[in-house]
Amino acid sequence: MSKFEQFQKDFLEWVITKVEPLKDDGYPVCPYAKTARVQNKLQFIDCSGPNPEAMLEFDPRIKMVGVCYFGDEIDLDTIDLTTIKELNPDLMYFKSTKTSGHFVKNIYDLILIQIRPELLRRRASLHKTSYYDSWPAEYYKRIMLDQ
Repeated sequence: MSKFEQFQKDFLEWVITKVEPLKDDGYPVCPYAKTARVQNKLQFIDCSGPNPEAMLEFDPRIKMVGVCYFGDEIDLDTIDLTTIKELNPDLMYFKSTKTSGHFVKNIYDLILIQIRPELLRRRASLHKTSYYDSWPAEYYKRIMLDQ
């Protein structure tokens, strides 16, 4: 099994065991993760090598989330997303690392790609619930300002 295949297996297991289960507030870490996984709407992209421009392979017409794998050889802090964000203004790029996140820590350093209008629509829907009530103010601000 290649490192990229192992990453995919590990990531899906992490989503199932850490992201999908309900927290104490009755909500999963990400209310849409299970749907994306079950409907096969995750696009795994191998950006290792180093090959960060592979992020451009994300296809929002058929997938909901891009999951970009960089392996161990690339430090995500060295990746400037400015240009890629300018090339794709309808997409949002989020660095998720082993140290980021409030509710769960990722098992890999990676970049998630999401469709901006869809993500903003879902966030608006969640604002009509108590979903964000358990989020610390600083975490909420950091996540919401990353638009």
